[in-house]
This record gives sequence, C-alpha cells and structure tokens, in this order.
Amino acid sequence: MTDLRYAPPMAPVADVSLSELRPPSVLRACQLLVASTLLGFVGLADLPALPPNAQSWAFFGGGLAAFGLGVAFTIWLVVSAYCGRNWARWTLVVLLAPSWIFGALEISEQLLQVSIQEVVGLLANALDMLACWLLFFGKGARSFFHGRAGSVSKSGRVA
Repeated sequence: MTDLRYAPPMAPVADVSLSELRPPSVLRACQLLVASTLLGFVGLADLPALPPNAQSWAFFGGGLAAFGLGVAFTIWLVVSAYCGRNWARWTLVVLLAPSWIFGALEISEQLLQVSIQEVVGLLANALDMLACWLLFFGKGARSFFHGRAGSVSKSGRVA
C-alpha cells in the first residue's frame, strides 16, 4: 500500500489572475476612462501666450501641476475600480457627473463653436458615459457584488 499523504493535490492550485476575475466590460470601461482622461491633454494645446514675467510662469506651472495631480488621481481611481473596489466606481461617477450636466447645458453652444477643444470635450464626455454604463450595468456591475470577482489578496485568495 502506498502512502498518498505526500502526493500533489488533484485540484488545480494555480494562482487566479485579474483577467480571469474581471469581465471584459470592466476592462473596456477602464480603457475608455483612461482614453478620455488622456484626451484632456488636447485642451492644453490652445493655451494663450503668457507674459514673460516670472509670476505668470509660476501660475502656469502651478496649474500644470494641479492638472497632473488630477490625472494621477483619476488613473488611481480607474485602477482601483479595475481591482474591484466598489467605492472607486462610485467616486468616478460622482466626479464625472458634473461634467455631464454642464456639458448637457452647454451642448448647443459647443455645437455652434466648432473648435477642436469642443469636439474633444464632447467625445471625452461620451467615452466617460459609456465607461460608467459598462461599470454599472450588465456583467460589469455584477462583478462588484458578493465577492464573486473580488480582489486578489497577497496570499492569493480571492476576497
């Protein structure tokens, strides 16, 4: 009789990857959110000329630093939402909803002024809306509940 106590287990014991836990709609939503965030750089292309004094350059640098922090914060929220954090999904909607409201109020003016910034702004809002739709409806929404597609802890367990 052989001693099977030291035999390998019969069940698969491989680590679970995030791609197996997340539905493709969550990945697509996060990609759309990153794309709309990067579209914000187009708005920086048409900055007015600054006077040569040092104070205006400091103001410009501070604005650029604030913009960079905003982009970093948004990317962090998107990554957190991808990792299954429900609070990040709701925070993204709370931060994006005012731009949708103000965009809807100004859409007639935006369509009359056919500048590249206005078109990019409309496109970014549309991408944001589609991404939030994917996060809150269908398989994407179900992946945030009941720990079915929860985050993977450091020990490899699905939480």
